[in-house]
Amino acid sequence: MASSMAATLVEQSCARNKAMQITGCLLFDGDCFAQLLEGRENDVKLLMSSIGRDKRHTEIRVLERRFLQTRRCAQWSLGYFGPSRLIHRVIQRTMDEPTSQVAMRDLTELMIGFGNE
Repeated sequence: MASSMAATLVEQSCARNKAMQITGCLLFDGDCFAQLLEGRENDVKLLMSSIGRDKRHTEIRVLERRFLQTRRCAQWSLGYFGPSRLIHRVIQRTMDEPTSQVAMRDLTELMIGFGNE
């Protein structure tokens, strides 16, 4: 996906997420996205359903679902961080080792860390 397409996607997603009171973080390594979504359960399910119908998205994997008392990225409708070696390494490790708790923790902590910046 070209950077201009990613920018358009982020702009549209920010507006939609804000309207739905969804917060989170989106990482893009140049090939793959990783996203953390926070919000009311039904709103997140509705958004995931919409993402699943969008032909731009393929091989969608939900790595974790859980209930949280406090949002971790509350200040962002969608925090976005684009291609870098760090993001590529963490996303690829999670894709290569989808059952690895360590890889999942590293990805989640990276997104939460960005969310707390």
